[in-house]
Amino acid sequence: MEDHHNAQDEEKNLALRLAGQLPTLDIAGDMFWVDLEKNCLRPKGPFIPKEISFNSLESYFSWTQDKYVFTYNRLHHEPQEVAISDLYHMPNSIHLVEFPSMERLDPVGYARLHQEDITYYVKQLGMDLHHKANTIALKPTLSKLLRQQKPSRFRAQHTFLQASENLGVSQGKGLRIGRGRKL
Repeated sequence: MEDHHNAQDEEKNLALRLAGQLPTLDIAGDMFWVDLEKNCLRPKGPFIPKEISFNSLESYFSWTQDKYVFTYNRLHHEPQEVAISDLYHMPNSIHLVEFPSMERLDPVGYARLHQEDITYYVKQLGMDLHHKANTIALKPTLSKLLRQQKPSRFRAQHTFLQASENLGVSQGKGLRIGRGRKL
């Protein structure tokens, strides 16, 4: 019964998408349209001033896990690199964000962009019109983890790696923190 219901939802979502409705992505409470034709995440409401280009997120894409992982400033509504070693000066509005690849966010738009068969992508990936990014508030989470352990630079980096792994970031890929350093 549930599979039949999901199939109906996917058919309805596909019909809406083919009629022109773009999928949405919720990043830490900020809503964006997934617009692959313009290669960006466009703000859904008037309060978010800028779009986020997929080109600017390219260095944060994990090919092994098929997802984007980066730090996002909720106050400024944009990705922001942070110096993990300066936890004291890190704004509370910084979140570690994770969401799926472009083809998973919008299989129809991805197939159109690459002139591929739409039904193949929809069958392989499914069709959702709303996605929610996994997020954690970075400063409070790291502060709590560091208070539970002895403070040292090595432990701080190790703790951050553990938190990243919980979100699905592989150690081999690394996460760009600060000025181009990778943990």
